Amino acid sequence: EPMKDINRVVQMVKDHHSWNALMKKYSIGTSDSCCDKLGQEIALACKTSDAPLKEMYVCSHYDRDSKCLYVDELDRVLKLKPYGSVEILQNGDDGVIFNPAGDSRHADLSVGLGSLRIKDGSLLDRHILSCIRWDEGGGLQEVSAKHLYKHHIISMFFDSLLQAKVCPVFQGRAGGGKNTITNLTGMLFEGKNFLITHFPMTDKYLDTMTVDRVYCGFDEYDSSKDKQESAFRSWCTRMWSSRRELYCTWDKSTRPTARGMGLSTNNNPVRDVATGQRQLMFNVLPRQAVAGEESYASLGGSIFPRFLAQRNAIWSEIVADLRAMVVALVKDDIGDKRTNFRMSDFVTLFLVGADVEGWGEEAREMLNEMAEMQVGEVADKHILVECMHSYLAEHMEERGIYKTQKQWQSELSDFYSSDRTTQAKLTASYLGKMLWWANKEIMVREFDMDVKEDIHKKQNTYAFWHRDTITLDDLSKEAAV
Repeated sequence: EPMKDINRVVQMVKDHHSWNALMKKYSIGTSDSCCDKLGQEIALACKTSDAPLKEMYVCSHYDRDSKCLYVDELDRVLKLKPYGSVEILQNGDDGVIFNPAGDSRHADLSVGLGSLRIKDGSLLDRHILSCIRWDEGGGLQEVSAKHLYKHHIISMFFDSLLQAKVCPVFQGRAGGGKNTITNLTGMLFEGKNFLITHFPMTDKYLDTMTVDRVYCGFDEYDSSKDKQESAFRSWCTRMWSSRRELYCTWDKSTRPTARGMGLSTNNNPVRDVATGQRQLMFNVLPRQAVAGEESYASLGGSIFPRFLAQRNAIWSEIVADLRAMVVALVKDDIGDKRTNFRMSDFVTLFLVGADVEGWGEEAREMLNEMAEMQVGEVADKHILVECMHSYLAEHMEERGIYKTQKQWQSELSDFYSSDRTTQAKLTASYLGKMLWWANKEIMVREFDMDVKEDIHKKQNTYAFWHRDTITLDDLSKEAAV
């Protein structure tokens, strides 16, 4: 239904705010039986109509055929063209329909073409990237962390290229501003009413909390339960959520989930490599460098108001950077990019921008730092790593000896015979998961694990080295794996 010069979008979902607003316009209460009856009739008419069905987007859409990026600002749509120019459209033009989400934002299109690198004087750096103290102790340099987080923001706009999402996880002691950086990122898209809530424990509740959102943030991401980890992995690999909530019983409502999600925790609970490689892991230092330092500023009285005052200017900077990425995607074919990272959608887009701008090798080093953090964080959670370190430290003669999984299980079980709790955890299925399945990278990183097939026994054998015995030549094998 047209409203002024903007194509109004109404969702046929019970109690959806757009549907309720339409009903109230005609003086029909949402509790009135007429409201439900109209919904059912319209839903049936839409289902049986020959009119083409259009996919709806949230915030942005990248068209791979035209290589144009559409960015929704609620009162207008920006069409970022392949060679840097911008055209102003209305919602629905070019057949691209947006479901309104977030708060109104407005870019100054006079700002020149941006860059994927962080420039001196960047407002994004000043108000978001520098609002915390990045901890370089885990091996990730501050400049790497900032560039990867900036790309997290940029990558969210390229929906058709980012079918698997990567989520930043901020870890550190209380008082470091872990929620602050997520709050500021969320407010960039959703305005001052953006809120951070407790991390949901089930996949259904996680979907409920993230549909029709541009960005969401969760605190207390600290449960090691398998259901929570599984819910997180599932969310990262889906752009849509389907459930029965239409004015009908024969179909499901398919709604887009948030483009991005930020998490904060005192201790990252991730235990599986597959989960860890869907996270951008950032360690955060406390704001106080020394005891008694006056380093805390008021969120409501200082940090947030100053950010909101500069919000459109920061948004303008991001749109300029998006224009640079659109141009880069024309100059370098993302389809030809290959990477050894599991989060390949995020990485290949990052490398396209960096390669075109001439800092591709530096970008690859940043990614290597993050990959080392991901595997290292997961390794610290696994008891087999601790057990194998202890075993090889005491039994030096076992280093480099090839044995089957069953033989290694027997050796470790005997070694921990006096510790029944640890012994009970070293099951055959657990060792199989660590030695051959999803978490194999942990053992390669920690012990330079090598695998050979025993042609007589027709099964694999495994050899481990303690870290203090590995030479520089040995390390080349780890990179190859």
